Amino acid sequence: GNGIDGEGRDEKFRTRDSPENAGGDDGVDDDERNDETNGDDFGGAFHPVDDTPSDIYHGGKNYSGGDHRHRNNTNNNNRVVSGENRNETNYDVFGGGFHPVEDAPSHAYGADSNQAGGGDGKGGDLIFDLLPEIFVGAQEIEPDGEDDSRLDPEDAGTQSFRQEEGKKGGVPAVVNYFNTSRAELQLEEGPDDESSDQEGDNRMRIYNLGLIFFELFSGGESPIAKEELGNGPQASDPPDFAHAMSILDAIGDDDELFGGMDMGLLHKSNHSKDDGCSSNKKSRNSQHVDGETSSRKHVRATDASSITVEPLKVLGLPAALCVLIGNMIESRGDFSGDETYNCMGDVQKDLKFMLESPDVYLKDLDLDLLCKVGLQMDDRTATWYGRDAEFTSLKQAYRRSIFDQSDVAIICGQQGVGKSSLAKELAQYAKLGDEEYKMKGCIFLSGKFDKLKQSQPFSPIASAFNKYCEWLSSSDERNSVAEKISSSLKLALGQEAYALAKVIPNLSNIIGAEPEVDESDSVEDAQKRLRYLLSQFVEVISRSHDKPLVLFMDDLQWADLASIALLKQILLVFGSSSRCGNDQFFLLGCCSETEKDHDLWNMLHSIHDFGVNTTKIELDFLEKETVNLMISKKLNMLPRLTSTLAEIVYHKTKGNPFFVSQLMVGLSKEGLLRPSLSRCRWEWDGEKIQERGLPDDVVSFLTATLNRLPSDVLSAMCSLSCFGSCSDRSLVGLEKELGLSLSDPLDHAVAEGFLKKKDGQFHFVDDRVKESAYSLMKPEERCLHHFNYGLALCSVAKRNDDDGLFLIAVGQINLGGPNAVTDAKEATAVANHNLLAGKKARAMSDYFSAYWFYDYGISYLKKGHWNTYYDLSLALYDGAATCAIIIGEHASLSILTEQIVHFAKCIEDKLNIFDVSVRILIKRSNLSAAVDSSIEVLSNLGEDFPEEVTPDVVIHFIEETKEMLDGMTDEELINHKLMSDSNKLMTMKFLLTLSECLYMIRPSDQPVAVLKMVQLSLMHGMSPLSPLAFVSYGSFLASMGNISEGYRFARIAKALLETVGSRGVAGAVICYSTQIMAYAEPVQSAIEFHIEGGKAAMKSGVMGYAMMNRLCYDSGSFWSGKNLGAVKSQLDRNISLAKQNKHVLILVQLMPLYGSVSKMSVLPKSIISNSEADGDRGDDQMEKLGRDLRVENPFQSKAHYFNKMYIGFMFRNYSDMKSAAEKYSKFKVGAWIFIFSSSVQLFYEGLVSFWIGRNEEDNEWIARGKNACRAIESLAETASAWNFEHKAMLLQAEEQYCDGNLEHAGTLFDSAVLSAKQHHFLNEEALSLELAGRFYLKTRRKKRSITYFSQAIEKYHEWEASAKAVILEKYLEELVSAS
Repeated sequence: GNGIDGEGRDEKFRTRDSPENAGGDDGVDDDERNDETNGDDFGGAFHPVDDTPSDIYHGGKNYSGGDHRHRNNTNNNNRVVSGENRNETNYDVFGGGFHPVEDAPSHAYGADSNQAGGGDGKGGDLIFDLLPEIFVGAQEIEPDGEDDSRLDPEDAGTQSFRQEEGKKGGVPAVVNYFNTSRAELQLEEGPDDESSDQEGDNRMRIYNLGLIFFELFSGGESPIAKEELGNGPQASDPPDFAHAMSILDAIGDDDELFGGMDMGLLHKSNHSKDDGCSSNKKSRNSQHVDGETSSRKHVRATDASSITVEPLKVLGLPAALCVLIGNMIESRGDFSGDETYNCMGDVQKDLKFMLESPDVYLKDLDLDLLCKVGLQMDDRTATWYGRDAEFTSLKQAYRRSIFDQSDVAIICGQQGVGKSSLAKELAQYAKLGDEEYKMKGCIFLSGKFDKLKQSQPFSPIASAFNKYCEWLSSSDERNSVAEKISSSLKLALGQEAYALAKVIPNLSNIIGAEPEVDESDSVEDAQKRLRYLLSQFVEVISRSHDKPLVLFMDDLQWADLASIALLKQILLVFGSSSRCGNDQFFLLGCCSETEKDHDLWNMLHSIHDFGVNTTKIELDFLEKETVNLMISKKLNMLPRLTSTLAEIVYHKTKGNPFFVSQLMVGLSKEGLLRPSLSRCRWEWDGEKIQERGLPDDVVSFLTATLNRLPSDVLSAMCSLSCFGSCSDRSLVGLEKELGLSLSDPLDHAVAEGFLKKKDGQFHFVDDRVKESAYSLMKPEERCLHHFNYGLALCSVAKRNDDDGLFLIAVGQINLGGPNAVTDAKEATAVANHNLLAGKKARAMSDYFSAYWFYDYGISYLKKGHWNTYYDLSLALYDGAATCAIIIGEHASLSILTEQIVHFAKCIEDKLNIFDVSVRILIKRSNLSAAVDSSIEVLSNLGEDFPEEVTPDVVIHFIEETKEMLDGMTDEELINHKLMSDSNKLMTMKFLLTLSECLYMIRPSDQPVAVLKMVQLSLMHGMSPLSPLAFVSYGSFLASMGNISEGYRFARIAKALLETVGSRGVAGAVICYSTQIMAYAEPVQSAIEFHIEGGKAAMKSGVMGYAMMNRLCYDSGSFWSGKNLGAVKSQLDRNISLAKQNKHVLILVQLMPLYGSVSKMSVLPKSIISNSEADGDRGDDQMEKLGRDLRVENPFQSKAHYFNKMYIGFMFRNYSDMKSAAEKYSKFKVGAWIFIFSSSVQLFYEGLVSFWIGRNEEDNEWIARGKNACRAIESLAETASAWNFEHKAMLLQAEEQYCDGNLEHAGTLFDSAVLSAKQHHFLNEEALSLELAGRFYLKTRRKKRSITYFSQAIEKYHEWEASAKAVILEKYLEELVSAS
């Protein structure tokens, strides 16, 4: 009541239940209500147990001496808490430099004023100052006593121990209590002294802390009486803290301890009965036993560990915490063992582990379950540890791809290092989204390549999309998205969308029933066509969801070239240079192959120019410390305790995560790693494990493990391994066809942990398990298994008309190989199976697989097969040759060609191989040889080509064609009969090939090939190539000035596309017809049809015509005055695309145009440093190739010199311009197919000719200019005033200038400026202003010229012709300065 202490009033101790002084009215406990033996608690001079004087609790020294006793009854939860200024001079914690147990000065607690017990009690570490650093979430409290929150006894007594009612997930009560308790403790290691004294001091500190922890968690239990220590240190009982004794009541029924542990562990034992631990909490207020409370009664035993931790176990504390405290107490004397602590740093580490991962290190094991099932290792446990940095890099790549650039992430490394597990972690992250970065959860699609399933075209990618379509169509909630995708696909692809259903069957659930799709196109184009369609499908998916799309492909090292090409096409769609704002696509892959020359890495490197970056994440084996951490977490044991086992495991596995996992499970199954009922944890015998003869590689280990399985289980796993990493409908077919029992044994393998079962399919848990099962069979056994399984499945597939299963079946047969064949009849049957499989693969546009089937089919043919099985042999060789040219198997192509040419019985049987041979020559840029071969084949087909094509020959063919067309209406032509003669169809094909080659090297001969195609169409009917013949004929007429007739045949050609189903030439027809349209309609809008033409060509897989449309669009954009920045960006993309697809002929035409655009728009090096100032893209190889092509291609040479002439003219470099003009004028060929480009060349040729003629007074040059002027005037009158009026006016102005009619010239210059402005030719408006300014300057009207120059500069800047504008500005500055 009066709070009297030894020296005056003290409010140091208050109970939670009463704000008054602890104890009775006089501060002394009532004997009848005191559980303790009479003695002084905190401040008396008596030992709290023995009731004897003790220096440990110095009177007047420890918490203010006096008879400060507290009451502790069953109804009150008394707390003794520290109040104000606990470190004040007269309150030396643990008393004046004396050890709290041994009553002697202690280095641990300090005898001087700088240590916990010295003098003024300031300095040193408080006993639980360590713990706020260890226990995350604890509030930091400074030792200066200024935290007023500690002064409130209600806060200290209640809130420190009990979380607010209803609060979940908060800081545990014990942690808050630790912060409030301020008893001092020194934990730092001493100097690095090897002496026994230093070691003894270290161990003494650990031992003392163990005693304190014991009393803290036991409610005052004394672990070992001093007389029981034997030869060990003679320690007194530890201090009896009232607050420590009250912890259990204060915590009550909280759900958490140390950050999330079930509080029930403090009140009941989770140990099995075998362990002898009581499940009931021991009451602190028990009856007196022989003058002592039962809680105070010492338990005698010979084993120090069981003695010290038994009371804690009885209270139900986690076993790991009991072990930790026991190991600390055992660190002294005879009780020390292998697991005892030697330094305080280890204690601190273990405490941190417990707090940071309480669900791991404070979790008691379910011993009953573990004894039944043993150790279980999930995928994440086996492979996730130590991958935090890699996972961070992966997330960064994902976020980059979603937000600002295209990024591909490839996780690579050896098998078993955890590539797939890391990918699964990203999948989880991406699916959930990231609120911090405002990222929504993604659509995650996945597929897996398999070494044994490479015969199935696009199978892993297609299966990922197929599952997506199934998911999308399986719920009414997703109907809106499905409808959006259906309409978008049909809008983007038209009828072509239904072709996708061949490789994505479930797509038909979204877009409807599949109509008849024409497949008459050449096989060369079909594969590229399918790649384009699939890439467009992915783009539609991406834009239909308001969330990212992630495609994960596992085991990319087994990806076939067709799939790699498809992935490349998809990535190009989403490249940074072409992506739209809402495109959110990310490709994630795993690959065991890290060689730089692998097809995957070559592909990824090749698309870098398109803005697609690659993040390569390489995983290696785990470090020894990581292996130990992994094992410790799986065993729920501290790393300090598992280090010996980890050392053995690491030595065997070299840190391979999968091997670590399998080895741990194997040790558990053999009993070498087992749960201990007595110790409530795992235990092992290191010596026995070391003696155990374990294989040094995971496959050998797994093989030995599998051999212990029942024979039927092992046999079923071997059968499964023949089909790859997972089962499919193949197993069902085998069970029915061969009467095999597979499902039940495989279920047993699932139970053993070798397989997983998902959606009815069996999956090997890892490829290493599959390899081990596969290796158990002898090579000859594998061949027979594959062969017999394949034959059985062929029967099933044919009965069920299952193409997919049929391809799997033939693939299995081929894995068996020719050696498995028993007789000639069976060999022939198998060859026919391969022929059919090759045709089916070609129909699905997978020419790699098709070639594989054809090639294997040939291998089954017996000697003399050309005589005995001619049709089968021809079909196999012909099919193989066709596929070989597409996939680049040129070495085998020559052998195939020789065989067909030698053994084919007639010309008809050789036509296809002749076509293949010509295409090979074109691919090799040997155009002259290709022309000669085509003419020879045409002659064999009865279609002779003139040996020399003169203008008279061309006129003769024109007259013949006009005569045949005379009187035929448009409708009659569109509805003309169809061509059916196979030889004539082949003739049309060779004529088209010839026409394309002649365009490049002998353009004057090309009209004859085109006119012959028109005549054949009129005589024998329309073929799929006829639309291209008619649009080419229209271009020829338009180039000769007959614009209306040319435009007519362009419209007829486009109409024929629908009637004859000419998907393969649609891109070319649109390209040529758009050039004619640009004559008759505003060019700015007409060239937009080139975009349509490019898409049409891409849909049919004809990349050549797709690139031709892009070239024409870029050229038309430049010459029609579109923004140069946009034009340059387009050219960058298209040049890169031409390189990727190796379109050399297109590339050499793009490069000069790029040079002109760059020189006009990029400031020269003399003004700023820029690597592209002169249009240099570092393409020395392309420049050399361009020079080589110009040697035999006059059209290429003419285009090259025109661009040089144009740049010289625009930058007023007279000598360069004249030199290029002289060379340009030598080429009389006209590009009559690209007629708008020809008109542009004619216009600038006229301007250049007038300048040269006027400058040199050369009438010949002036005459050239006038001829150009007349031609452009004609186009303005007969074609389009919009496109040509201003051009004609500007040429007329130059003509009048040359003739001396200056006033009329000035008027025409002004008219040209106005006309160019009205018709939106910004480039030629600027040019007209500049030429007008030069005209007025020459005619001595400088002021007016300056006005025109200023306006011209403004327009050049508006066009973004920055380089041209800057040069003209400098010229104007000099002009003004001179005046």
